[in-house]
Parts: sequence; C-alpha cells; structure tokens
Amino acid sequence: MIQFIIVGFLPYLLGEIVKIPLHQMERSNSLLAHYTSYFRPSKKISMYQWNEQNTSTREQLINYENFQYYGEISVGTPPQKLRVLFSTGSTDTWFASRKCWFLDIFCWMFRFYDSSKSSTYVADGSSYHVTYLDSNYSGLWSVDTIRIGSLVIRNQAFAEMRNIFSLDYFTSKYDGVIGMSSSLISKFGKIPMFPNILANGVNMDPIFSFYLNQENGAPIGGEMVLGGVNPEYIEGDFEYIPIVHKDMWAVGMSSLKIKGIEICNECTAYIDTGTSVILGRREQVARINSLLGVSYHVIGRNALDCSRIDMLPPIEFIFQKRKYILLPQHYVVKVYLWFGTMCSSPFEADDSLPSNFWVLGDVFMRRFYTVFDFGQKRIGLTPSKKISMYQWNKQNTSTREQLINFQNFQYYGEISVGTPPQKLRVLFDTGSIDIWFASRNCWFLDIFCWMFSFYDSSKSSTYVADGSSFHVTYLDSNYSGFWSVDTIRIGSLVIRNQAFAEMRNIFNGDYYNCKYDGIVGMSSMRISEYGNIPMFPNILANGVNMDPIFSFYLNRESDSGIGGELVLGGFNPKYFKGDFEYIPTVHNYMWVIRMLSLRINGVEFCNVCSALIDTGSSLILGPPEQVRRINSLLGTNDYFERKSLDCGRIDMLPSIEFIFHRKKYILKPRHYIVKDDPLFIKICMSPFQPHSWLHPNTWVLGDAFMGRFYTVFDFGQRRIGLADAVGA
Repeated sequence: MIQFIIVGFLPYLLGEIVKIPLHQMERSNSLLAHYTSYFRPSKKISMYQWNEQNTSTREQLINYENFQYYGEISVGTPPQKLRVLFSTGSTDTWFASRKCWFLDIFCWMFRFYDSSKSSTYVADGSSYHVTYLDSNYSGLWSVDTIRIGSLVIRNQAFAEMRNIFSLDYFTSKYDGVIGMSSSLISKFGKIPMFPNILANGVNMDPIFSFYLNQENGAPIGGEMVLGGVNPEYIEGDFEYIPIVHKDMWAVGMSSLKIKGIEICNECTAYIDTGTSVILGRREQVARINSLLGVSYHVIGRNALDCSRIDMLPPIEFIFQKRKYILLPQHYVVKVYLWFGTMCSSPFEADDSLPSNFWVLGDVFMRRFYTVFDFGQKRIGLTPSKKISMYQWNKQNTSTREQLINFQNFQYYGEISVGTPPQKLRVLFDTGSIDIWFASRNCWFLDIFCWMFSFYDSSKSSTYVADGSSFHVTYLDSNYSGFWSVDTIRIGSLVIRNQAFAEMRNIFNGDYYNCKYDGIVGMSSMRISEYGNIPMFPNILANGVNMDPIFSFYLNRESDSGIGGELVLGGFNPKYFKGDFEYIPTVHNYMWVIRMLSLRINGVEFCNVCSALIDTGSSLILGPPEQVRRINSLLGTNDYFERKSLDCGRIDMLPSIEFIFHRKKYILKPRHYIVKDDPLFIKICMSPFQPHSWLHPNTWVLGDAFMGRFYTVFDFGQRRIGLADAVGA
C-alpha cells in the first residue's frame, strides 16, 4: 500500500588576533546596561602602535535573518559550549545557569552553564540584577575560564542568571551576553571580559572590530576580531571619531539628514551591536518615518511598500568630515512571514533615550566595518566590502547521491553516521530544518522503533553527547528524542561535528511501510529553532570548496534502475534540458516562491499564491476549497480517503499549468496521475490533496510536481531554478 509522505515543512601592546564567528538571528531590543544622561570627553592617550603583522584565526559564520549576530564560546573545564551576543552596549557578562528556577519558562529556552561540571569554577555568590528596557534578569556572580576560539580567558567574572523575564527569548537563540562596552569596570565592581584579557598580559592590541555581513544568506554571517581588524572586509581608510564618554561607545554625530532635511544637528550616537535597528526619540523618529512614507503598522513595525524600495531616499550620517550614506537596500528591514515579505523602516522610537541621543545598531554597522579602539577611546569606521555570495565555479567540489524511488512516493538515499560508519537510509527533505535518525536508545516497547535501522552512539568513536531535548510534530505525527553530534558521510563527502536528533519515541502510522530511517533537513534556514546548524549550512561553513546550491532529479519511472539523484554543490546536465528559470524565494527560512497562476482548462485556481517546493511531500497540497474544485473538474470519485480516477480515461484528462515568472510549467496527465496497485488491483488517483492548516493562498508542490522538473535550490542567492527533466 502506498504511503503519502508529508514531512515537517511547518515546524569572534602587540600580538595575537582572535576572530569570532557570528551568527545572525531574530531581532530583539538593545541590551544596554543603562543610558547615561551626561557625557564628558576623555583624554586621548596613545597606548600602542598598530601591528598589521599579527596572526589571525578565521572562522566562517552563519547569517540568520539580518537582525542579530552571535558567536559560540565555551565556559568552564571541560568546556561547555554556549551561544552569546557580543554587545557593545553592555558591560557585564552573563549566561543562563543550570541553577535557573525550574518553573521559569524562559529558563528552558537556553543552553545552560553548569558550575558543578567545571573544575575551574570559583564561587562568588554576590547577587546580580539588571533591567534592560522591558526585561529583567537576576542571578549571582561566579568566576570561571572562558574560551573564545584559541583564546583562553582565565578568572573571568560573570553572572549566572537564575531568573529571566524577556519576551524576546521566545525566539532568541543565544544563551548569554558578553559585554563589550568601553568601561574598565562594571557597576558591580567586576572587570569586563576585554579589559580582563588586556590586564592578564595577552599579547594583543587593545582594539576589537566587527564585520556584519549585509548579505542575508551568505556563508559568512559576520566576524568579531579581538586585537585587530580583517582587511578582507574593508574598503579604504578608517575615519576615527573620539568617544564622548569613557564608559560608553558614544560618539558625536554632526548631522543626520534625509532629503536635505536636518533631523539631527550635533547629536550623540551610540554604536551598539546589541541593537538590531536605529533608535531615537519619538518625535524625531516620527519625522523620519513620515519622510520615508510609512503609512501603517504591522505586528509592531513601521511598514513600507516593498515595491517602492528603490524610490526611497538615502540617509546621510556625518560624524566628523565624511558622509556615511545608507541606501534603501542597506536600511530597509525585511521580515519574512508565511504569507510573504514585509518591508519596514529601521527607525524605531525609544523615549527612554536622552534628547538628541541615537542608537545606531546592526542596520548601520552592516554597511560600515567598525573598530572599537579601547586604547585610544575612539571608534573607526570605513565601508564594509561587499562579499559576493559566491562565484559559480564548475571546478568546485560536488557530491552526487543516488536516490531510490519507492513507488513514486518516497525518494531516499543511503548515508553513514559515526566512526566506523553506520549505514542509514534517509529522506532529504527541503521542507524540514533539522536532522534526525532512529536511535538505538529508542524505547523498546515503541512498535515504530523496530521498523528502522538504528544509529548506535556507543559504537562511534566520533560521537559527542549534547543531551538537550528534541520534540517535533509533523501534522498528525509526533517525534521526541535528544540532540547528539557525530560525523556524517554522504558519498565521499565527510561532514564533521554535525548535530542531529536521536529519536527515542515515534508515533506515525505512515512508518508501517516507510523505507527510510531518518530525515536530513534541507530547508533554506541557516540555523534551526533549537540553535543547531543544519547539514548544508554546516558543509558550507566548514570550508568545503562547494557552490552553495543543491539540486534534485526525481525519476517518475518507478521501475527504472536510477530512482533519482541529489547533487550537493551543483547539478547534473545529464538529467535536464534547456535553461533554468530562477524564481526568488519569498522567505529566508523556507523554499517558498511566488506562484502567479495555477490553471486547468482555463479555470484559475490561484492568482498570485505562494508555493513551497518540497521533497518531503509526495503529492500536491492545497487549500481545501481549491482542491475540491480541482478534483471535481478532474472527475474524481471517493476511494477510501483518496480521490480516484478512471485509469482508462487518463489520456482524456486536462493538462495542469503553473506559472511562477515567465515560463509555463505543464503537467500532463501521465505526469500527475498517481498509481497504486494494492491487492494487484490498479488504481489511479488525483495528486491533489487538501490540508486545512494551509494559508488560503499557499500550495505545497511535492514529488508529483518535481518529477517533471529538475530543481535547483540556490542557497546562496535564495532562489529556485526549474528546467524540464529529461525523460519526463
């Protein structure tokens, strides 16, 4: 019996330089320890001569949603990995603590620091409490070793957070904050991290710098450099502006101008990596948003017309002599929602700010490489170099994975996990984010657990325990387990340190006849909701010489020797004809494109809809009413829970026309009819199946569509390419 597979598309003196990978994540408010209402200039003291011969360690990073940047560090001995926000607007360092109150819902949204597991932990015990705008944090001070790349920072004081209240953490991915303000000591009498590095004799220039990649979807999300700069990401010379307060990265801003209108004259600007947008007083922000044409508000944002971005004015900032220009493509904030892309102004009001005070966050810093000169108390700015997402290189590495076709409903491939390799069959799913495999730790009374080949961590020398829990629901199916890390091999490609979930409990009636042992998520996201890096971004982030694309060929001849092929890093000309038409995705986290039309016999069933191209779905899913109309037009009859068709009349059925950009994509009856032969009785069925959870204008085009068209998923340029498949 055929099973219809629909897998979850819902759910960084002279010496060493250390560079920290930064991930981008969802927006939250500035993590400012406080806004001070007074400013006085500090005396400029030359502390070092710049040494461009310093060594550096580079780590490529992930770009997630262009709203916030974080990196991975470790705390304690042995090291405990945590994700942190490096905030130039904060002084203190804090991490979520294992001692967090167990009834505090926010506490369960982090990875924790556990002092009981660290041999270098030193208790302090003094209390910590801070308020960040509308958020509250409290805990106690501790001391331990922090590692950032190859840099070891001993005896670093930080707060273990026991109570947290912040609505932002429902979606945030980081586990703590490292304060990078210009202060030498916090109000709690503790030495912040960067002064502690310098005070302990590390051979490092007293500067740090940030590069924030403005290309959402590029393999490198950003970089923080402790002790220097990275010339790879800068254009021209720096202009240095002295800070106006010794404890804050605040500089004098001579002018902020739009359309020749002066919004700010001799103001103060705080350069803050902890803020996603640009903050100002309400009356000034209102003037700017009026000039930009903001006319309405959506989910708390000042919305702009996405189709008019090119018509928006540039924004001019002057600090000393140079003009720093943000063009619309630099400052318009894009939010990707299920129903499409929303554009909004980067200017937001914060009335807690002193008069004539602005906060320039990531929106500004993405355009300008920024040096924070701790020694001479100044900030350096220069335009960031635009890094191309990639140059197409036919000589780059690519890996081909042959797929097995199971009755035109499942296309799966064989991989291996662990050392020595354990072979598993997996579904490569463009509608899923995470990776999971059936686990040897699966509950022995769970009947579904005995239908798989298992991954056994006890037999792998490269296994690394994580232990954090995993739970996901795919429509009417439930999966739960825990996270682990190991090596995955796909053909000759070796993917080290890949996070995946080991499934212990599985409930899914479809698995009575399923042939695969796990899922490899291939969605367009660069980080999952659990904070783990999916497989393809992990391949790119670890320096494999591979174009950031992958492609699928699905052979609809189920009896053919070759069921299909997945190519990582390219495509196979053997399986397509003609040129590709590329359609941009409308989300950063899903392979969803705009579908202009779906038409049968001249009848329109979609007029500017959204379509998810999903290898994890066997059929074509749509809103119930449209699917009902289509099946009625095709002349279907009820057959159990399916819609059957007369196999003798297939040639008389109409063609189905899809339009995404300019080309028409035609499915003839032989392409879209679904055939089954239970009990040796041939049955023909419609590929259209309703699902009530779908947005009224959203469709899922699964294997029934992809079997006709060779499909390229362009991870670099966020687009999907379609061409006619050979033999279809």
